[in-house]
Amino acid sequence: MDRRRSPRLWRLLLLAAAGAGLLGCWNSAPWSWRPARPEACPRPLLLALQGRPRFQRLFDLSTPVLLWGGLLSPQLWDSLSQLPGPCSWRGLPREPIASTLRLLNGSESARLFSASQELRCIRCAVVANGGILRGSGQGRRIDAHDYVFRVNGAVTKGFEKDVGTKTSFYGFTVNTMKNSLSVYRSLGFRSVPQGRGVRYIFIASNIRDYLMLRSAILGVPVPEGPDKGDRPQVYFGPDAPADGSHCRGGAWTTRSSDMEGSSPKGWNPESLSCEAIRRWHE
Repeated sequence: MDRRRSPRLWRLLLLAAAGAGLLGCWNSAPWSWRPARPEACPRPLLLALQGRPRFQRLFDLSTPVLLWGGLLSPQLWDSLSQLPGPCSWRGLPREPIASTLRLLNGSESARLFSASQELRCIRCAVVANGGILRGSGQGRRIDAHDYVFRVNGAVTKGFEKDVGTKTSFYGFTVNTMKNSLSVYRSLGFRSVPQGRGVRYIFIASNIRDYLMLRSAILGVPVPEGPDKGDRPQVYFGPDAPADGSHCRGGAWTTRSSDMEGSSPKGWNPESLSCEAIRRWHE
């Protein structure tokens, strides 16, 4: 199987590992399609990094992964306005961003997974849409994970045996979502994953992502920009509350983009991603 991955998939793999202050421990054992029994993580990533200066330089575990209202401050604005890259705030108007983040005002917006008193390993699968799983028969194995991340053209209908049916998180930019609905339509992708159990990760690459997210939370048409007049309910259904939406962007996204260009040959972000994830900062 081709081990190459797109930059966007690398970032989503890292998101699954570090999401909202969540970090993982790794395990070289083969994945099994049987439901995993809860077990303690024997090697939390936070502790493992302490003995590896090289990776300490690569990973700043204090950098938030998700943007939410509790982070909004003049200092954050000044910082992200100076960053380069598509997910910074450089050159963007302040009010649409600020008004969007103020709607993400609960602690649930700051974390991917709900709070739990039980410290246990959580197994995740990240499924892209490049077609390498076709004919693989991995559907049951994928669905056996606690959480399944899908992106962009998340085609499942007709390919359940290969890619499964479970969707916990759907990640996208407005641009990639709309392009996917067009490009993958012939494969049966007529709508993004919907339902009360699906959470949306808006990858804030530019202002239209903030505008769509704000409109989705408020249940109103997009007020301006290239998506003006769009009704988010058409894409996400009527049951997409604020606590089911997350905004990813800013310093963490810029940092992960830098790592993609500077990572040593052979370094595999998958080793940090999905085999076992647990909360480390609570």
